[in-house]
Order: sequence, then C-alpha cells, then structure tokens
Amino acid sequence: MKHLKEIIAQQSQKKIKLPLFDVALPFVSVALGIFVIIVTYIYADPAPPTHIHISVARENGKYQEYAVRYQEILARDGVRLEIVPSEGTLDSLKQLKDENTSIDIAFSLDGLHEGEESDVNSLGSISYDPIWFFYNGSKIHNRLFDFTGKKIAIGRPGGGTQLLSKRLLQASGITQKNATLVESGRDEAVKLFKQGKVDALFLIGSPETSYIMELALNPAVRTLDFDQADAYARIFPFLHVHQLPHGTLDLHRNIPPQDTRLLTTTTTLLVDSELHPAIVYLLMKAMTEVHDRATFLSNDHVFPSALDADFELSPDAKHYYKSGPPLLHRYLPFWLASLVERLGIVLIPLLAVMIPLLRVLPLAYRWLIKRRINRWYAELLALETQFVNGKDYDEYMRRLDWIEEQVEQLQVPLFFTEVSYVLKEHIDLVRRKMLRYKQSAQG
Repeated sequence: MKHLKEIIAQQSQKKIKLPLFDVALPFVSVALGIFVIIVTYIYADPAPPTHIHISVARENGKYQEYAVRYQEILARDGVRLEIVPSEGTLDSLKQLKDENTSIDIAFSLDGLHEGEESDVNSLGSISYDPIWFFYNGSKIHNRLFDFTGKKIAIGRPGGGTQLLSKRLLQASGITQKNATLVESGRDEAVKLFKQGKVDALFLIGSPETSYIMELALNPAVRTLDFDQADAYARIFPFLHVHQLPHGTLDLHRNIPPQDTRLLTTTTTLLVDSELHPAIVYLLMKAMTEVHDRATFLSNDHVFPSALDADFELSPDAKHYYKSGPPLLHRYLPFWLASLVERLGIVLIPLLAVMIPLLRVLPLAYRWLIKRRINRWYAELLALETQFVNGKDYDEYMRRLDWIEEQVEQLQVPLFFTEVSYVLKEHIDLVRRKMLRYKQSAQG
C-alpha cells in the first residue's frame, strides 16, 4: 500500500472535471434529433415540385383546352404546368414512359395500350370519346363490313385513331387487302373526305368538338349507326356503348335523324408513378373542376372516374375517389397543407427516436450525478477503512479536509442538493469518528 502522504499528494493534484459523456450527452441528443429531421425532410418526403410538364397531341384541340384549364387551376397554388406538344396520344404515352424526358403527365385513350407498366399510373377517366365513322352516299349503312372495297381514312401513322380504327376494321373483316386504308392526320383526312377522295373516315372526339359538329351537321354526310355496338364492346372491354338520341345535335333539323349507336372509349389522364402525392391531389382537384359537368354523353358528376382498363389506378387517386381530398387539403392552401404533411412525416420518426431517448436521458443523467457523488463516498470509505487507529491522525485529517473541500466545490442540480448535504454529514461523521479514535488512543 502506498504511503498515506503519497496518496494525499496524488489526490490533491486531481482536478474536478465533468465526464466527457456527461458533457456531450445533451449535445449528442440535439444533434441526433436535427440529423433525423434533416434526413427525413430531404429524403423521406421531398417537397412537391413547382414546375411539371404535360404532353399534349398537337392536333387535339380538346386536350389543348383541358391542359390550359389545368394550367390556370394549378397556377392558383403556385405550380407551373408546362404544355409540351406531341405528335399524338401514342407519342405522348411514349414521352411519359421515357425516363430521359421531363414529361410527368399525358392524355391517353383507353384501349391504346396492352400490358402492365409499373412506371405509369392512371388518375382516372375524364370524358367519353366517341369513335365516329362518317361516310358519303345516299345509302344508309350500319356495319363496317359494308365498306369493303372503299377508301377509308384511318388516322395518322402511330396515332390513337389509327390504332383503334384498325382494331375495329380487322374485327369486322376489313384489311388492306380488301379495302384502301388511307393513313393521314385529322385535318388532312377531313380535307380528303370533303373532296371526295376518300369514302369514309374515322374520327375520335366529343360531339361538341368543332370538326365533329361540322361533319355531323352536314346533310350530305352520314354517321354510321353501329348496330353491332354491343358485340364490339364485348370483344373490346375498353369500349362503351352510347346512344345519341335523334335531334340531339340539332333539334330544329332533327340531327341525327334517328337514334344513333356510338362506340366510345375514354380519355384518361396518366402520370409518372413517382409523381409527388401532393401534385396528384392537385391534379385530381383540377380534373374535378374541369370535367365534373354534364356533356352530350354523360351527366353531372360522372367524371372524373375510375373507368380505366389499360393502366393501374394511382394509390393516391384511389384514395381520392374513395374519400375525397385529404383533410388538410380541404381546409388549407396547397403550400400550407403540403408543409404540414411533410412536418408530420418528419415528426413521426423523430418522435420514434426522441421519446425513448427522453425516457433514458433523465435516468442517465441521474446516474451520472450519483456517480460523481459516489466517487467521494468511495474516497471517504477508503479513508475510514485505512484509519484503523489514531496513528497519523493529522495526515488522515488533512486528507479528509481535502475531500470536504472538493465536495464543497462540487456542482449538482438543485434536486440533488439533499444528496450533497447527506455526503457532507457523512464526512463530518467520519471526522468525529476519527477524533474519538484519537482521544481513545491518547486516553
């Protein structure tokens, strides 16, 4: 055992320092919380974009009109929608699926695609789009097969009109072998039809569209009444059957002159599957505002709807159709609702980390304070154990005084003051005990 003087000398050289863990723990806790917030805020739920792109077919004035309406509605909430022209609906779909383009949204016709695309989702249908078959002549026809040997304009190469018209013609027994199928865009096809260079043409669009209305109201032009419409709808699930009552387009002239059965597909709004949910809800809001009203073929509140067959409905769109917009988006501006949603997502993992940490911190802190106090109890116990008789009384007393001095300098929280005073009482108790040993040894 070291000589008592050496022990006292060593103890007197010690400086009272807070343990590193004791000092660092609060800072580590704060840093951990900030780290969790930053990582979650940036990566777990990035902010919704303020600039998005929609692909729209150049020739489709209706889609152009829809896109402009969407632009106006999204602009109210600070989101810029840029319209990017395409060569047709198939080209728009191609742009949407291409990772090297900036396209986030595109219009498409139901029935143009076969197979699953995990990177493209649908937000639902926004309108019925009739497939019109106009023809010249005095004779009334009601089947496509009647046009065997005729010249038929089927739409531009790679366009949606051509793809759908070829399916209908092939199902009806008409091919390039027994008819002349003319590939041309809408404007060119209408021009050829008016000039009598083609006998018939396919067009897709709502009855309100100007080029449809112009041909439908022309007394020299007939509209095919699909008497096999129900059969086509069975063969092609993406098709719907609608009846246009006679006189719907013009009551005075009774156009059409008889009830006309039409085959219709639906226009759907497609989005990149990774499009931010907040933007999806904003688009759903715009779709509802633009397409909720009645048309020639639908009543109020029919669209937007989940009538798609080609693409899987977006999970956010499913929620919208089932429950409406999220609660926050119903009552708060878009930017504020998005901010609150993001903060909520940040707080969940933060609370998951901080709640257990906050429960452990008081216990850890209590343990650290007690360890600081217990150190001096250990010194006091060692001193008392070594002082077995009254010898070297002065040296032991100096060591006891040094312990007492260090305890006086010890800083503890207010709620540990009682423990500090108890330690001082115990120091005094050992001092009295040592004094009794000395007096007993001298007596």
